[in-house]
Amino acid sequence: FLFSALILTMFSTVSFACDEQYAQVVAKVVGVESNSLTTCKAMVSEESISYFGDHVVCGLSKSEIISNGIDFPLVNGHDCEVPDTIAGVLVKSGSKITVE
Repeated sequence: FLFSALILTMFSTVSFACDEQYAQVVAKVVGVESNSLTTCKAMVSEESISYFGDHVVCGLSKSEIISNGIDFPLVNGHDCEVPDTIAGVLVKSGSKITVE
């Protein structure tokens, strides 16, 4: 009995702190935000997302993707190139959401 109680206590204190959050998404890009110096973001809307599946333990919410946008690297130092459709796994690390 003592062993079972110890195991149960160990599992109940384990924290599933996630350094990164994940979601699988298929969405049409509805806008692009860029300041041509540091940011390049693809914006999506609720209506433009045709598939959404978040990770069971470390899920990235749909509302967070819509409000923050999806970060893309600047090309040639200042050009913002974003595809028309995003299909893949999105990863949120820190404050950035990127396509894996």
